[in-house]
Order: sequence, then structure tokens, then C-alpha cells
Amino acid sequence: MGKGQQGRSMLEMLGVLAIIGILSITAFVGFNYALNKHRANTVIEDVMLVASSVETSGEFERAQAGSLLSLPELDMSRTRLGYPISAYKYDEDLFFV
Repeated sequence: MGKGQQGRSMLEMLGVLAIIGILSITAFVGFNYALNKHRANTVIEDVMLVASSVETSGEFERAQAGSLLSLPELDMSRTRLGYPISAYKYDEDLFFV
């Protein structure tokens, strides 16, 4: 430090704050992306669980075309993320979840 200087200048402090801000925003965006990816994977898992239950339960063959399929082994009123889910028999070869 030169004669008469004490501490940091205002410009140095603003530079440090700008770097901290950029790093914080980057961390927040990365966390938000990871959280959204986790939610999407959870939805896909729930749909695949219902689809595999429809295929293995025999309910698909017993149901009429155009009806909702009931799967008592699954609580289809609420999933892990809190949304309702159901399976619908479209025709003799196709169902929707």
C-alpha cells in the first residue's frame, strides 16, 4: 500500500460483489435446472409404473373400450408430486395414462 492508503477502494469492492453475484446466479440457474429435471423424471416414473401395472394386472383385457381402468394396487388419486393420474382404455389395443 502506498502512503496514506488504508483498506480497499470502492471499485475493488464493487468488482468482488459483481463476481459474487454472477456466481450466485449461475448456481441458482443450475439448481433450478436440476430440480426441474428431477420433477420430470418423477412424472415419467409414475407414468411408467401405471403403464406396467395396466399391462400386468389383466384389467386392460376386462375393461370396455372408452373406460377408465381401475388399479386397486396403486393409489392413482395422488402421485408423489401431488397430481392425479389415471389410465384410460381407448380401444382394444391402446390405452393412455
